[in-house]
Amino acid sequence: IKDAAAIQTKISLEDVLQLYKYVFDGLIHNKQMIMTLVIFVVVITVTYIIRKMKIDYAYEIAIVTGAVTCILCFLISDLKLDYTEQIVSMILGTIVSALLCYVVLFFKQVLDYTGVERTQFEDDDYMYYVKAVPKINVTTPQKNVKCINPQDTTHLNENTMSQEDIYQEEYENDDDYDKEEDISL
Repeated sequence: IKDAAAIQTKISLEDVLQLYKYVFDGLIHNKQMIMTLVIFVVVITVTYIIRKMKIDYAYEIAIVTGAVTCILCFLISDLKLDYTEQIVSMILGTIVSALLCYVVLFFKQVLDYTGVERTQFEDDDYMYYVKAVPKINVTTPQKNVKCINPQDTTHLNENTMSQEDIYQEEYENDDDYDKEEDISL
């Protein structure tokens, strides 16, 4: 591309077709780029197949398998094409990419609180595969406020009732109060 850009400043409008031909020939005959495209297709395919399996830790296994496949394929490709200058940086880059994938996976799974369940059952004619997703029910707790402070009992007549009567009335209004038990005492 850099060579084509340098040639473009020196050619006329009629030679634009030759410029495109030069760029496409350079892309087609670039074995390293073709091998890189093939390796990326292989890595994406392997990762996708493993991720879609219905096994525990499928995402984690897919990340590790994709990273190992990427490293092995690039090692074979680089050694075959005698391009060994960047093997260490390729391995480190793949490891960093796998770690970033784990970070993304962590945040995806932490925020996913659905209790998805998969089950299967059958009747006489059909086999059913069901994916059950529970609904989220948020209930607000009911607050029961009891007046314990005798100065704050505005609903009671303060002049006629003593403090013991106020506490006794609140105790009797309690749901857990059993009058028969109190009489026996």
